[in-house]
Amino acid sequence: MIDYGFVKNIADDFESVENKVIHELNIEGFGVLTKIDIQEKFEENIGLMLPCNIIIYQKDDTVTIGIIKPSLAMGMINNPGLSRIAQSIEQKLKSVFDKI
Repeated sequence: MIDYGFVKNIADDFESVENKVIHELNIEGFGVLTKIDIQEKFEENIGLMLPCNIIIYQKDDTVTIGIIKPSLAMGMINNPGLSRIAQSIEQKLKSVFDKI
């Protein structure tokens, strides 16, 4: 299995996790551009392949958060400048992930 993102399960309600993610994103200088409700349309990690950086979903009593690794998403493009930017963004997203 390819390790293309940071994923963890959280024993909390969906709304609390969503609010925490948005709060931590704001601290790192990010915002939410679009929220897509894909309930029951995609299975778990498939959501990481959507054109977004973060997914949050609930299955039974567990909320899962997944953040795609920008370095992998940009790895297909041979551009060192873009690679450095992706690494910087990935560090910030990892910081958000670690605080959830």
